[in-house]
Amino acid sequence: ATQAFRNPSVGNVKLLVACSSVWGRSDPAAVVGRTGEYFSSQNTPGQWVMIDLLDKVVIPCAYSFVSHHPMVAGYYPRHWVFEASLDGSTWVLLRRHEGDTTINKNVRCGMWDLPMASHPAALDVDADVFDLPSRLYFRYFRIRQTGPNSFGSHELQLSSVEIYGEVALVTKLVHKPPPPPAITRAPDHLWDESWSTLPDPKKKDKKRTLRE
Repeated sequence: ATQAFRNPSVGNVKLLVACSSVWGRSDPAAVVGRTGEYFSSQNTPGQWVMIDLLDKVVIPCAYSFVSHHPMVAGYYPRHWVFEASLDGSTWVLLRRHEGDTTINKNVRCGMWDLPMASHPAALDVDADVFDLPSRLYFRYFRIRQTGPNSFGSHELQLSSVEIYGEVALVTKLVHKPPPPPAITRAPDHLWDESWSTLPDPKKKDKKRTLRE
């Protein structure tokens, strides 16, 4: 029987969401939600969101996400990378986006295939970490912004991330220890408890032009 969608990061948790920072009252759970919530990071270069599938791994073939804000439009991602990891430390680049205008004021959702994920030989993979030379499964997925958004600032604004592919349930995962923490440690999870809304691109600075 068909069941109503439930956010997998809330309640009976099926996965975890982490992020580099949070803007105001935006909700990190919205990264994998579908009910109109939104997530936005702070205006700092290199912002990211990460999804941890916990006891599942995926051979990805495509992914998608939405970028919107209930009151403000115009912070659409333009430059980012989609990365995956088996151990949360060693990351593999699955797709790079440079000047990608798929999402704009008329199209709020984008979907992209991941042809490299089906051809491990084309990936920069550490053979000591990944013991599956022909079929690479991943537990962690990360969207990391590498340049300014459509407004020219660095808020990473997205929601409803979906990853498509072949799923497997993991009972025991064995791999070599990750590199030293000093090399692999991700930025601390920052929380901004103060209430503020994203500035309206049309009012924030009349000298700046919104690029769709």
